[in-house]
Amino acid sequence: MDRIITSQAYLNSTNWVLWSAGLLMLCLLPLVWLAKPPFVARVGDAH
Repeated sequence: MDRIITSQAYLNSTNWVLWSAGLLMLCLLPLVWLAKPPFVARVGDAH
């Protein structure tokens, strides 16, 4: 019985970590979407 409770606790903690990572990715997505790239090509820099 103790082994079942331990395995369920590990499963629950893994589930929490994965949900947290997914939520963090969703929160950072607008930041990446709105970020301005620093490598914008200028007119005349064709060399």
